[in-house]
Amino acid sequence: MNYKDIINSSDLNKQLYNKNEEFPPAVIVGTTEYCNLKCNYCGHSRMTRKKGVMSIPLYKKIINEIAVKNSYTDLWMVYYGEALMLKYKMVYMIQYAKKQGLKNVFMNTNGILLDTDLSEAIIDSGLDKIIFSLDAYYEETYKKIRNNDNFELVKKNIKDFIEIKKRLNSDIKVEIQLIEIPGLHKKGEIELFEEYWGKFDVVTKRKEYLTWTGVIEIDGIRHKNRYPCSWLFRTFVITYDGKVNQCGCDYDCKAITGDLKEDTIENIWQTTLKRTRELHLEERYNETSICEQCKDWDSYEIMPFLKLRK
Repeated sequence: MNYKDIINSSDLNKQLYNKNEEFPPAVIVGTTEYCNLKCNYCGHSRMTRKKGVMSIPLYKKIINEIAVKNSYTDLWMVYYGEALMLKYKMVYMIQYAKKQGLKNVFMNTNGILLDTDLSEAIIDSGLDKIIFSLDAYYEETYKKIRNNDNFELVKKNIKDFIEIKKRLNSDIKVEIQLIEIPGLHKKGEIELFEEYWGKFDVVTKRKEYLTWTGVIEIDGIRHKNRYPCSWLFRTFVITYDGKVNQCGCDYDCKAITGDLKEDTIENIWQTTLKRTRELHLEERYNETSICEQCKDWDSYEIMPFLKLRK
């Protein structure tokens, strides 16, 4: 199937597609690529590339472009690391993005490094949404995933954060995330997770598992018929040193497509990354090595402009 025909099949699809091609809907920034955990279902512990922390000048260059081009772009404050390892530098980075007018600044964290002072600073920074990656209702399941004994500590830190949010009368959105890994969670665990956290002022979020370009062996088939990867159409991934990675699942950055120290988000999105998106629209997945054997293309639903409309 040539998905370009679907795009051209309706005015709405054409409008949505053309808007998407102007600037990436989401920018993922590798502010730090260090992590305080070695989770069993994450590619981080397999990384061979150099880790580092993004410089403030490079970070400001990225934020300034987003502010000018589309302040409603989703900004994710970490790519492949733990955001709170930056402590108050992360707070400063969030504040800078908000002062430049960005409307959707989000952060994922495993929650281990939170304390009262840091929680207050994050809330006061203007962060729009924080996502706590907990992934389990039972401590036994948490240990299988996270490979550590911090389950009760993280639960306490999350609850404390929620209380501080109430005390400060903040409208920051709080999500508690569970990644559904086939065969891992106990019977009824996901429902118990949602019921437990549903009593708090949070959103519970189920997320599809990732194999991180096949490095994690997970038995599970979501869809049989392949469609263009929404990672390519939704996200723009930047490493700590300004390299642009074609795929957010490519933990070792084997498919670098640009360098923001010498180029812009807009130009890379509309040139090198666009060429890869074109290959996907023509179902020529095997013409880019990182896509050829990929199992994570369906971890996002198909993009709206690639759906046939009556």
